[in-house]
Amino acid sequence: LPLGVMIETPAAAVAADTFAGHASFFSIGTNDLVQYTLAVDRGNAGLADRYTPLHPAVLRLIRLVADAGERHGIEVG
Repeated sequence: LPLGVMIETPAAAVAADTFAGHASFFSIGTNDLVQYTLAVDRGNAGLADRYTPLHPAVLRLIRLVADAGERHGIEVG
């Protein structure tokens, strides 16, 4: 069975290269990744305007994961 890794925290994204040799795929949990990267509770209406999925920090983390997957020949979704 294929073994995958959920990437939902900034730490997991930064360490994606170290996981790639042990995984068949990565699945990026973007809701959690955005929340933890920006330190914004997406359930708090008062902070909703700060929950910005296209924030440069979030996009850089997604790029790190995609690049690690490409280098190791594993699927990233």
